[in-house]
Amino acid sequence: DVCSSDLFPSHDRRGGTGGAITNTIVGYCAGDSIAGGYADNTIFGFKAGRDIQDAAGNSIMGANAVRPFGGSAPGDVKFNVVMGACAMSNANPPFSYNTAIGYETMRDASNDCYNTAIGHQSMRQAHGQKNTFVGYDSGYGSSSMNADFNVGIGTHALRGISNGIKNVAIGCNAACCVSNGNGNIAIGVNSGGNLVNADNTIAIGYASTTSDNNGHTAAGRS
Repeated sequence: DVCSSDLFPSHDRRGGTGGAITNTIVGYCAGDSIAGGYADNTIFGFKAGRDIQDAAGNSIMGANAVRPFGGSAPGDVKFNVVMGACAMSNANPPFSYNTAIGYETMRDASNDCYNTAIGHQSMRQAHGQKNTFVGYDSGYGSSSMNADFNVGIGTHALRGISNGIKNVAIGCNAACCVSNGNGNIAIGVNSGGNLVNADNTIAIGYASTTSDNNGHTAAGRS
């Protein structure tokens, strides 16, 4: 029983259901479904990497990190770096080339690639590609999120993002309510706080705001 052992060292052919090799797996039921021929995974933690099948080149650390929704699931899970309890714990393959660090980061990932999420619950409900979120709750998103090419740095930055693309928010609460807006820039604490669906606006400075209309610019507190 694969779950009866706590340690499957590298090159141990017992790891996974199909005899996957060159994997280092430590933890109860960790990596227990990795298919044969998939290799170079490093997995540490209670049930970490459990139920992923087509996995290669992943570094996973944390209890329940990287676990597909609903149990064992096929689909590429490759070259992800995941650290934190429950990070990617409700994910749906495929998802590859992501970096997720922190509790419940990228928890609901699905068809997501090339994202960086760092911070408690950063990008928790995200579905998108090539996003960068750094900070507590940054890019938290919604279950319908399909956002790409966004940058949110700071606590709650771009927290409400849903389908918006190419937004940049830097600072605590910056553009925290932007949902479907595109191409917005908010720099400064509480900047762009009233933006929701506007496109191509700029708000720079503490609490700077513009109307939720396209193409407006504000500098300084307003």
